[in-house]
Formats: sequence, C-alpha cells, structure tokens
Amino acid sequence: VPSGAESPMVYAESTRGSAHEALGLPNQDSYLTSEIALADGRALVVAVADGHGNRRHFRSGSGSRFAVQAACECVAASAQRFGARRSVSEIETVAADVIIPAILDRWRLFVADDVTSQPFSADEEQLRAEGDAPDVAYGSTLLLAVWLPSTLLCIQIGDGDIVAVQRDGSA
Repeated sequence: VPSGAESPMVYAESTRGSAHEALGLPNQDSYLTSEIALADGRALVVAVADGHGNRRHFRSGSGSRFAVQAACECVAASAQRFGARRSVSEIETVAADVIIPAILDRWRLFVADDVTSQPFSADEEQLRAEGDAPDVAYGSTLLLAVWLPSTLLCIQIGDGDIVAVQRDGSA
C-alpha cells in the first residue's frame, strides 16, 4: 500500500458448509492476514485455504492452517524482493521461483512435524490409501493475495478462484 494511500480492508469469515454438516465433518478452512513493512510502503497479505474434506484428507483442517501460516511466513521472508522499482514480470518471477516453492516446502515441513508429534492412529491408518504419502492426509488448496505498493499479486495452489473487485463493483 503506497504511503498516504487508503489501506485496503479485509473481511474474513468461515463457516461449515452443508456437505460437511451432513457428514459430521468440522470446518476445515483457514484464513490469515498479515502486514509487511517494505522500504517504499507496506504490503498486505491475505491467505485463504480450503481443506479437501475427503476421507483420505482426514487432517485437512490442520493442512489448511499450515498452508495459510506457510504463505504469510514465506511472503514476509521474500519482502526485500518487492519494491517500487520492480516490474510485474520481476514480481511474477519472485512468485514462481521463490514464494511458491518456499510455501510448498514450509507446508511439507509443518506436515512432517505434525506427523512426528502426532503419528497416525490405527483408525487414521485405515483411511489412508495404499501408497499415500503422509501429506495426502493434510490436503488443502491455497489462495494468496499480496497487495504491494504498485501491484496486486495473486497466487493459487490447487483449485479455487480469486476475483478482484474494483470500487465501482466491476470484477
């Protein structure tokens, strides 16, 4: 957000969907926002993750929490790479070559730590398909928006849609 500019507002709410209610599953979605100081202003980070909810993804609630935490941490760690003199293509390169791989690595680290500290129970083992890596149980999508001083960076890992709406209501 440029100095002196109006700050964007973030409204977030999550509720358990009807399919989850019918199956007795908990809400497996997460969101997290953070603000990062940059040399030429601030960046606002908004991360939203949707746990898969399938029986094979029985820890997707944790997976979605790990996804939003990893996203905010990795954007903050890359903050020095953003600035007013960066072109859109430079920002895209940072996203593709630095931020996305870092998010995936960080998420996998959170998952590995969780599996180590809370091994799968016998009941959970029954839910795993043959050959599933442990991280399958944590399945989640991630939508990430980073409002930079001159650019809105959007990153999507998995399915979902990101829509930017202008003040006049146009998308």
